[in-house]
Amino acid sequence: MTAQNGAKRVPTIARNQRPFSAKSAHGEAADWDMVPILWCGAIPSAHVTQADYEAISAEIVDGIAHAGRLDGVFLDLHGAMVAEHEEDGEGALIARVRAVVGPDVPIVAALDLHGNITARMVDGADALVGFRTYPHVDMADTGRRAAVQLDTLMARGKPFASAFRRLDFLIPIAWQSTVMEPARGIYDRMATLECGFRGEWALISRDRGHAFRAILGSHFTGSWAGWPTLSWSQA
Repeated sequence: MTAQNGAKRVPTIARNQRPFSAKSAHGEAADWDMVPILWCGAIPSAHVTQADYEAISAEIVDGIAHAGRLDGVFLDLHGAMVAEHEEDGEGALIARVRAVVGPDVPIVAALDLHGNITARMVDGADALVGFRTYPHVDMADTGRRAAVQLDTLMARGKPFASAFRRLDFLIPIAWQSTVMEPARGIYDRMATLECGFRGEWALISRDRGHAFRAILGSHFTGSWAGWPTLSWSQA
């Protein structure tokens, strides 16, 4: 596992293609006063140990708690983390961050396309922005889109409306590639919808789920600036 702490590490992280890098570039252009806390990465493997999960979570949450007054929080997550003692790793982390910053500070998370979205993640965050390519080539662009949503939320001063739906099936890995159908067409359609039905949609994300985790399914989340009637249908 790699871990990088604090402002002195931002130039190093900003040179890679992670969502954090594009967020940093957007923040600099938008004249954000950024307070970086911690960035960690590990190769997907077994459960995160309880000791490591609690140590990393504590450093993130404590850093946010001592950062002073915040206008928004950006989290660069995966979405399918499972710890030895916590099945919904990201949901628990988001809930801890929310408890520290309160209900009025927007929280936006950039996620992998293979995240397992939970109700706790949706309830705790104001927006969840997932990759739209597999193989993953839009990690930085996802960070940019997430940063734009955070900017919008901070300017609005109020949350988006949102919806979440988990479909009870898994998509075979061979059919997940976004360079061919059916996935390519689905994600192209999502991008078109996100441009705005009467200018109201803010973002739409679809996460496929990670097959080696107990919380399974294909997940759709949507956020919008207005209050349109939303209905779900599936063939």
